[in-house]
Amino acid sequence: MKNKYLLFFSSIIFNIFIFGCSSSKLIYQIDPDFSRVAPALENKEIIYVEVIDNRTEGTHNATLTSITADMSDSKALKTKLTQFLKDKQFRMINRVLLADLGLEIRIIDLKLILDSGVFKSKITGSSELEIIIHKKSERWSKTFKVSRSQDVANPVNEFDATGIMNQMLSKQFNNIFSDRELINFISK
Repeated sequence: MKNKYLLFFSSIIFNIFIFGCSSSKLIYQIDPDFSRVAPALENKEIIYVEVIDNRTEGTHNATLTSITADMSDSKALKTKLTQFLKDKQFRMINRVLLADLGLEIRIIDLKLILDSGVFKSKITGSSELEIIIHKKSERWSKTFKVSRSQDVANPVNEFDATGIMNQMLSKQFNNIFSDRELINFISK
């Protein structure tokens, strides 16, 4: 009788452990803070925005889990940035040659990786974006990198992944649109 109870409780604990640690597919939603963008684009009324995904498939450790977006990263970034600029009364245009300023973002690297542990997990993000500014016949570009890691209590959820991704991208866009070279090129 004692062995039946021990076997019963062992199987319950084992199931809790297995099902508690198994993760469903994690996603994130891109929605960074673009507050530095509008002041950097001062005196430019008509803006062209393009976001291109230039990532190449790489290999990563099989014990780590990639966290994916709810929609393509390039589409999400373009949608959020375009909406932000419209909300700030900029006019958007689909042709870079007709714009006062063209803003092109090339995604070289953008990822979140989950390293699962028993009681806590670690989410590590990295982002490398090339920013290209078009002003009529002139062009300026620069690459910006940022990374972020954070330990998160299990179970890891969408809010954890979304928060880490957006904190990382917000910091990156803050750095980009505070860059003195970029501001000087736009204002000349």
